[in-house]
Amino acid sequence: GLGYSCVLFAWMSFCAFASPQESMRLFGLRIPSVVVAIPNTSLEARISLYPFAVLLLTKLLIPNSSFLGHLCGLLVGLLALPLQRVLTAVGYCTLAEL
Repeated sequence: GLGYSCVLFAWMSFCAFASPQESMRLFGLRIPSVVVAIPNTSLEARISLYPFAVLLLTKLLIPNSSFLGHLCGLLVGLLALPLQRVLTAVGYCTLAEL
């Protein structure tokens, strides 16, 4: 069964995607971010690869861990970022209130 770890993956990915840095360190290894062009616009977004690296490392270190559950948590964190920005823009809440 799934434990609380999928929620932790969601929070980790939300924080990593909310303020992406050029790179983050995982056990001394530099994990870069990538810049992704948004189709049909002139906009770009920086996506941190850190949560994906932690996902893979978790699966390697704990083979019986739920890869799908952790991946879903990671994706929820990624999708929560635009939702938070919309809610903040309309004055519904701020990041501190989430």
